[in-house]
Amino acid sequence: MNTISKNTICLWFDHDAEEAARFYARTFPDSTVGAVHHAPSDYPGGKAGDVLTVEFTVCDVPCLGLNGGSAIKHNGAFSFQIATDDQAETDRYWNAIVDNSGAENACGWCMDKWGLAWQITPRVLTEAMAAGGEIAKCAFEAMMTMRKIDVAKIEEAVRSISNLNQTNRENKIIVETRVKAPIVEVWRAYTTPADIKQWNAASDDWHTITAKVDLRVGGEFSSRMEAKDGSMGFDFAGTYTKLVEHKLIEYSFGDRTAQVEFVPGENDVTLRVTFDAEETNSTEMQRGGWQAILNNFARHVERSAAR
Repeated sequence: MNTISKNTICLWFDHDAEEAARFYARTFPDSTVGAVHHAPSDYPGGKAGDVLTVEFTVCDVPCLGLNGGSAIKHNGAFSFQIATDDQAETDRYWNAIVDNSGAENACGWCMDKWGLAWQITPRVLTEAMAAGGEIAKCAFEAMMTMRKIDVAKIEEAVRSISNLNQTNRENKIIVETRVKAPIVEVWRAYTTPADIKQWNAASDDWHTITAKVDLRVGGEFSSRMEAKDGSMGFDFAGTYTKLVEHKLIEYSFGDRTAQVEFVPGENDVTLRVTFDAEETNSTEMQRGGWQAILNNFARHVERSAAR
């Protein structure tokens, strides 16, 4: 049976491949030193009988150390990345390399005494980068200030943005309704001024007297809602920030934002509105008002579709 690995990393050393291999085996788990082969005759990097190659593994990765002389030097273009579970493990590997005549570099990188580069990388950092978005950004910016990775500071950076996202989620209100009408009709009724004036009210004693729509990214919309007895009224206006026809409308209004999703079903369309809560009125009051308007919208579209 052939026990030679299909792919082996060959690392060039001056003359001390065996010393390096035994250091790696002592330092990292699942690392071993295997066969040591001697040169059968003189060669440019040594003489007959010198150690020529050393078989070893680093964390189960097969490697071959080659004593080829001083002509080729290692550089940071190649590195081993070692995943760690906590600060103690991170410290152990980092300190072993640096304290053995190695050198610290930035962002979790260090260099061993033979010039090989190592990344000692806590899993919390790798997972944060894989998460993308603001979590990756915060973890990355924290990492850029470090040499050896400080696990607690990476966790703090991730936690800060996670807490912020949670706060943002808590400050958003979601309402939705199902409209028994084709998506084309639902979209048209939501974006046409004449229709908006028919459905944009939370109760029968209010109505919308004007509505304007410039349906494009950067376009503005506005409406004026008043009590039918003329006792009070208010304006509602904003700017479209994203439009995907028959699927999505996003807009800003003042310092708040809203998202309107159109989700077609088999015989209906779910209309879902997510918006930033304001601080003046209670969440329950805001949700109730927006839900009432959305229900009014559904009734209007279904009546129109039935004609």
